[in-house]
Amino acid sequence: FFYLARLVPYLVIGGLYFAKKVDFGTVGQGAFAFSMVLSAVTLIVDRIGDISRFAAGINRLGSFYDALDAGEAPASQQGSRVGKSDTTELCDLLEAGDATSGGKRQEIQTKLRAGDG
Repeated sequence: FFYLARLVPYLVIGGLYFAKKVDFGTVGQGAFAFSMVLSAVTLIVDRIGDISRFAAGINRLGSFYDALDAGEAPASQQGSRVGKSDTTELCDLLEAGDATSGGKRQEIQTKLRAGDG
C-alpha cells in the first residue's frame, strides 16, 4: 500500500510537469506534501487500538470518579471497609501531591495495609 501511495503525487504532478505547466521543483514539493499528509492519516489508522484503549481507560476513570463523588464504592469494591470520609481524604491527598502530603499519605497507606480502615 505504501509503495503505491508514494507514486500518486508523481503520477498527478508528473503529467503537469511533462505538459510544462510546473517546474521540476514542484514535483518534489508535491511529493513531500503528499508524504506528510499520508503519514498523518496513517498514524490514526495505525494507532486506533491504542486510541481506543486510552478512551476506555478515561471512561473507567470517569466512572470511578463519579462513584467516589456520589459516595458509593465501585462494584468490584462492594463491602470494602474504606468509608466516604477516608476515600475523600485519600483523593484530596492524591490531588495535593507528594511534596505537601507525604506524611499523611504514608499514614493512610499504613492503616489500609494493616486493615485499620
